[in-house]
Amino acid sequence: RDKNGCGISSIEVAVLGFPEYFTPNNDGYHDRWGSLGLDASLYTQVRIEIFNRFGKLLKTLHTFDASWDGSTRDQPLPSDEYWYKVKLTRNDGSISTHSGHFTLKR
Repeated sequence: RDKNGCGISSIEVAVLGFPEYFTPNNDGYHDRWGSLGLDASLYTQVRIEIFNRFGKLLKTLHTFDASWDGSTRDQPLPSDEYWYKVKLTRNDGSISTHSGHFTLKR
C-alpha cells in the first residue's frame, strides 16, 4: 500500500524488440536475426515478414522462436538494409503490428 492507503496492482507487459543489425558469418555472435522478448504466453500467432529495399518479400517467420540466417533459397544475401513487418495476435484476439529495419553486415 502507498502512503494514502491505496492498493498496489500489477500488469504483465511484454517488451518486444528486434536487433538493429546481425552478422551471419558463423562466428557465434549475432549470426541470426529474429525477435527479442516475444512471449508465447501472451500471443497466439506471430508473423514476421522480411523485405529487401525494393519491397520484395524474402522470408516469412511463423513461430515465436524463429530466426533468419540472411539467405534466400540457400543463397546468402549481400550486406544491406532490410525491412520487416510483424503481425501479432494476442490471446484476446486483438492484433498489433510493428515495422522497422535492420542491417545485414557481412
